[in-house]
Amino acid sequence: MIRRKRFIRRTIRHSRRFQEIIGILVRYGFADWLSALKLDRRFRFVRRLLSSRSVEMPVGASRWQLIRMAFEELGPTFIKFGQLLSNRSDMLPAELLAELEQLQDHVPPFRFDEVRRVITRDLGQPIEELFAMFEETPVASASVAQVHRARLKNGKNVAVKVQRPGLREIVEVDLDIISAFARLAEAYVPSWRFFNPSGFVEEFRERLNGELDFSQEARNIRRFAAIFRNNRHVRVPEIYAELCSRRVITMEYIAGTRMSEVLRDRSRRFDRKALARRAGELMLDQVYLHGFFHGDPHPGNLMVLPDGVICFLDFGMMGTLRPREREALTESILGLVDRDPVRVTDAVLVLTEEAGPVNRERLEDAVFDLIDQYADATLGDLDMGDLFQELVQIALQHNLRMPTRMLVMIKATVIVEGVGYHLDPDFQLLSLLQKFTTKIIRDRFHPKRLGKDAAAGSIDMLELLRGLPRDGRELISQLKGGELTLNMHLTGTEPLRKTLDNVSYRIVFGFVLAALMIASALIVHAGLPPLWNNIPIFGLSGFIITGVLGLGFILRIVTRVFRRPEH
Repeated sequence: MIRRKRFIRRTIRHSRRFQEIIGILVRYGFADWLSALKLDRRFRFVRRLLSSRSVEMPVGASRWQLIRMAFEELGPTFIKFGQLLSNRSDMLPAELLAELEQLQDHVPPFRFDEVRRVITRDLGQPIEELFAMFEETPVASASVAQVHRARLKNGKNVAVKVQRPGLREIVEVDLDIISAFARLAEAYVPSWRFFNPSGFVEEFRERLNGELDFSQEARNIRRFAAIFRNNRHVRVPEIYAELCSRRVITMEYIAGTRMSEVLRDRSRRFDRKALARRAGELMLDQVYLHGFFHGDPHPGNLMVLPDGVICFLDFGMMGTLRPREREALTESILGLVDRDPVRVTDAVLVLTEEAGPVNRERLEDAVFDLIDQYADATLGDLDMGDLFQELVQIALQHNLRMPTRMLVMIKATVIVEGVGYHLDPDFQLLSLLQKFTTKIIRDRFHPKRLGKDAAAGSIDMLELLRGLPRDGRELISQLKGGELTLNMHLTGTEPLRKTLDNVSYRIVFGFVLAALMIASALIVHAGLPPLWNNIPIFGLSGFIITGVLGLGFILRIVTRVFRRPEH
């Protein structure tokens, strides 16, 4: 009974939210999307909305601006979805990407009594017993959470991030609806199947659920702090684990100047060249040495402290790269610098996923053309972000799909490169990376890493040698008993199979027609009853059927001949 009631409540929530989403999309002029997904055929209220003339649409805004405005009105789930979509330069036009990057989720704060309720429920004690002071007015408010300043009993100042009540329920419903939209897009918009919308939405679901789990963000901060614990140019806020939960995170309050303010400041208070170089080095450290990087290092998430120390904020969106991806990424950059298309092509194949047949020679030719395009350019003339984006487009044109984590990394790198350029017009991240390669190579050949690789290789070799006698006995036993089989799988034979099927179909069809015609002739010649005007009805019927089928067969062949494209 309880389960049934939950199902009914869930269905009602889905229905109300679905109608709300449809209404907003119609109001912002996306009726064509709903028609493309065939929603007007499935739901009467959608047909009624589409036929209504009373819907007032915003005027004076471009199509891309309308998408951003609609996402902002649709709420936190769609804002986060748009922010993730802003990484997909392989899917979306540049104009739309620029709008999605401007998505804002500044909303009015929720009431303090709700803050009190969430903290008491999650941490098990009321605010007064946990903190010596807790400011009721938040210092920042967004659609996911808001931040309050507080002071611990030991006198330390902290920032307390509290998640909006009921947010998970809203997100769960929205994700189900977005997932349904993705499945409809795959069914009715063939051009989108290549991008695997359902898979992208499931990846978004996993990312968003992780971002809503503040205990995961706390782990991200601790891991980031461990990576840079010996770097005096980085400051990471301290986490107070006993005051953290899935909906509450308490961290050290750090006072400083936001990077966005530094960019606007034209005084000589900051060493802008040093800050640009430091931000670039920190990003390269995260990506190429550790494979764990801040996924959204925009100026609002960077803080400058005295002596040029940089503090990262908001660790909800972090990216990870596997060791082989880090090495391939390094090889791609070094290959571009050394103008080696084979090296770059190998790296691209490691960094991407096949979405169809890949022609290695054509891919290598496209990479060569990209390198040749910059043949006369100096290192200072090259833009790392542009090179990455062109590689993404080349991969897309050759049936290769870039994983989202790689696109998040590219976007993060482009953001930091832009921050560095605005701090120092002479800043070049690619030039910095070329100098950074010495550090990468030193890391690869560090005694600890070599020892670790050698130990792992030794274990693998030991396992191989241990299993060799047993595997040898099994092979000899199968040879003696005549049980050894060889399995072969041929790829690329599907077109040949279809051609053979068509040929065999035509041959069999021709035999059937011939047999039917001969049988009809024999029946007519023998004069077998029943008769019509002294003509056997079965024989006449056979001739008519044969004539119709034969004529259709000939017309089909002629049509195919004339439709065949010229080469």
